[in-house]
Amino acid sequence: MKLISFVAIKGGVGKTTLALLTGQYLASQGYKVLLIDLDHQCNLTHFYDVYKDSGTVANIFMG
Repeated sequence: MKLISFVAIKGGVGKTTLALLTGQYLASQGYKVLLIDLDHQCNLTHFYDVYKDSGTVANIFMG
């Protein structure tokens, strides 16, 4: 298993876009990809139209 992180303190530098494009490229090459969006704006979540009330990372943080 490999782990790739896109991290920067400053907003608006393209972290989400880079993660999205890299993940889609790796998936198209046959790799299994898990994207975890911990950004409070949830842009990857909105892109993939994933909305759940339970079993989310937010539920883990909230206990």
